[in-house]
Amino acid sequence: MHNLNQAPLHTSLASPDTDMEMPPDVSQRVRARVRDELLHRKISQRVAAERLEQYTSETWTQSKVQKILTGQVQLMVEELAAFARVLDLSLADLMREPGREFVADLTPSELKLIEAVRDKPRILPALLEIVGGGPEPRKPSRRTIHERMRRKE
Repeated sequence: MHNLNQAPLHTSLASPDTDMEMPPDVSQRVRARVRDELLHRKISQRVAAERLEQYTSETWTQSKVQKILTGQVQLMVEELAAFARVLDLSLADLMREPGREFVADLTPSELKLIEAVRDKPRILPALLEIVGGGPEPRKPSRRTIHERMRRKE
């Protein structure tokens, strides 16, 4: 029996039960996420290549990073894991759809509740009252703010 750390990880981002590759939209989204994170963190492809060598047994060049990020070369699981380490993110974070980061720790029931509130915002005050939050506070108008300031003088 192989230790997971010794098992070959040079497999594509595909379902373990099939030879099918990851759907193009998912592959593109993951590559775009890695590109965006590198840009956001101001990590050049050359610097990324240097850091990637620390986490893999491969030789990395700026050209190899560029080819992976543009889809010219297949992205392997081991490589994606290395990108995650360079970016200090989990694999799940790199795979997650943009804007869904906050749902990482939610249960399916909690997520369903949030989606229901979004679909029917009128129920929010009732839910807040049930959980003891009361109705959402109203934003004071400029007139109210100015009146408060005058009273303090």
